[in-house]
Amino acid sequence: MAVPNHIISSLFNTIRINLCCLGFMVGDMIGAQAYASTTKCLNIWALVLGLFLIIMLIIILTTGPLIIFQAISETIQGYRGY
Repeated sequence: MAVPNHIISSLFNTIRINLCCLGFMVGDMIGAQAYASTTKCLNIWALVLGLFLIIMLIIILTTGPLIIFQAISETIQGYRGY
């Protein structure tokens, strides 16, 4: 029995306490499919947004100290010039 990928990502988002998780509907197949589709879409957007934020954090944490070091360096050179 193959498990669809959106079930795995839903489980992952549930474990990391994603507040957009939707419940199961018993007996209403059309409603359950609609909710499953919505959940799949929300999980994809949560993954994309999460990856984007992680990449931005990495960029900020790597370039921030370099910019601060450069500013301090220029300030020290400015004092030496007088």
